[in-house]
Amino acid sequence: MSCALLDIDVVGGKTFEVAANLLQRGTPFAFVSGSTPGDVPEPLRNVRFLRKPFSTRDITSFVSAAVAQPAKG
Repeated sequence: MSCALLDIDVVGGKTFEVAANLLQRGTPFAFVSGSTPGDVPEPLRNVRFLRKPFSTRDITSFVSAAVAQPAKG
C-alpha cells in the first residue's frame, strides 16, 4: 500500500490538484503544512491535516495506519 504526505505550498503553486488525484485513486494522504485547514478547498477538507511543526509520532501514526489499510479498487 502506498501513501503520501503533501505540503500545500510548493515551488510553483499548491498541491491541491495532486491531492484531488490521490483522493480519486483512493491513495491515503495527509497534508503537512504551515497553512491552516481552512486554506484547503472544500472537497479536500476531510483529508488528514498535520500542522507544522508536527511530531515524528504524528507522521509515524499516519503512515502506519495508511499502509495497514487494505488496497482499494
